[in-house]
Amino acid sequence: MLLRLNTLWLISFQIVLALGPRAVAADRSWTVMIYGGTDSSAEEHILEPLSTLRDTAADGQNGEIILLYDRTPGYTDDATLFGENFEDTRLFRLNGGQWDRIAGGPEFSEITLSSKYEANTGDGHTLKKFIRSCKRNYPAKRYALILLGHGENYGVLPDMTNACPDTGEKPDFIYTAEFTEALSKEESVDFIWFDVCSFGGIENAYQLRPGNGSFSAKAMIATPPVSNTAPMRDILVNAGFVGKTEKRGPLVQSGLEFGKVAIATMRDKYRGMYAKEPGMRSECWGLYDLSYAEDVKDAVDKLARFLKVTDSRQHVEAIRGSGVTPRCMNYMREPDDPTWVNAPHFDLYDLAQRIRDAASLDVSVRNAASNLVKTVDLFIADSFAGPRYENFSDGKNGIYIIFPDGNAKIADTRHWATFEWYHPNDRRKLSRAFGNYAWCRNGAIEGNNKVENWFELLDFWFDLHDKKGGFNKYRW
Repeated sequence: MLLRLNTLWLISFQIVLALGPRAVAADRSWTVMIYGGTDSSAEEHILEPLSTLRDTAADGQNGEIILLYDRTPGYTDDATLFGENFEDTRLFRLNGGQWDRIAGGPEFSEITLSSKYEANTGDGHTLKKFIRSCKRNYPAKRYALILLGHGENYGVLPDMTNACPDTGEKPDFIYTAEFTEALSKEESVDFIWFDVCSFGGIENAYQLRPGNGSFSAKAMIATPPVSNTAPMRDILVNAGFVGKTEKRGPLVQSGLEFGKVAIATMRDKYRGMYAKEPGMRSECWGLYDLSYAEDVKDAVDKLARFLKVTDSRQHVEAIRGSGVTPRCMNYMREPDDPTWVNAPHFDLYDLAQRIRDAASLDVSVRNAASNLVKTVDLFIADSFAGPRYENFSDGKNGIYIIFPDGNAKIADTRHWATFEWYHPNDRRKLSRAFGNYAWCRNGAIEGNNKVENWFELLDFWFDLHDKKGGFNKYRW
């Protein structure tokens, strides 16, 4: 054993010598893992942030920053960022202002210094191997995971090259429940940052809460609407990871602190851009303390049960609004043409406030909504939004809940029938679906003729009540 340890030490020492003066300082506080699921048009938006991050790291770096990058032909042919153009999947270590190519080791043996391995970054098992490789080869006290690429409410990082193994259709996504099915407790992180569109929903946050028995995070940032790529370099400078000593902030000490620096950085940067770049006026980001996710679900489900008992559907739908004029704050893609089909994303805090203040509703409903307002306020550690979102309150608004206009007709189909993916049971054989949402499943017993959580309330309001379970084959 002693001989083996000495050999490993010698190998490590030789590697450090080979890196020379560009070697990263041995700060073991953090390993930042960047998962570039950019086998799609997303790559066009990702190259510049990675380039500025590389250049700034030349002035100084704290801790390890490891990148998995998956490329695809047809979108970019850049050969400057990594020293060459390529079409496969590779691993890199940020080191003294350069992305050094590295091997994945035993946990990710497919990736070597000379491999041409094409990974499916839309598969949760690929993410699992990446995290395990990083934790083994670059251990630290804390871990952050940044996911780069496209996103939808039901999944992230579509891989255009690879097909979904269950349906055979391209692209493959990492679906919400796949994070907790493909990954395990061992891959859990302190901080997870979804730099993708439309993933800032309570259903997604709840899936990743601490204590769920599988992969989890302590803090999470995401954006409820369609968004631009976040200023990664500026955030990592202010969080103490890269840049000249006198310009970078103190190194963050927790996932929540990391997230607060990220939100503050984006808030300051974007607010200075509203006048010159109108598109930035629709930006909105939230930081979620996932230790409160369970409390939010309990509060939402309690409200759902009172809404059912008091027969309050018409009142609440009126509060939400419908058609081209929804009343509640929402994160649909076009303010003058709401995207009901894909994104009935309504701000949870605003919805709860409106229900709490509605004199027409029963006092039990209003009290439950009041409790939900307080709980969401604890859950959202910080947030900001551009001027498109009137009356947005930083640190209170900034998380959506799915609330379809269930009985409305969308292309001759009842709206609720298009939400096969939003389901407590396995739906992975269906197109762009996975199901297995803990949000939809927990707190309810299927088939007991009781509405017990938010999903079952929506199913009670909008589905057919037949022996087959209606559109989605679920019987509450």
